[in-house]
Amino acid sequence: MSRTPIDKRVECIRLYLEGVGFRGISRLTGVTHTTVMRWVEKLGDDIEKFREDTGEIEPVSVMELDEMWHFVQKKETNVGSG
Repeated sequence: MSRTPIDKRVECIRLYLEGVGFRGISRLTGVTHTTVMRWVEKLGDDIEKFREDTGEIEPVSVMELDEMWHFVQKKETNVGSG
């Protein structure tokens, strides 16, 4: 059973807090996007502890809509025999 080192986990969380998407984090770090999503969900409100102190605090929410766009953007007219 291999565990991700804590420094790699912190790196992923900080990238998330900087606005990098889950798949982008996966490409940059080699950690799967689903793993990063689980870490973010598990941290919940405590995720702010990982934000570097810049004086600004932005609200954090888990949302990645770019992959859902085509599903939501459905045409109103049906084409074909069904």
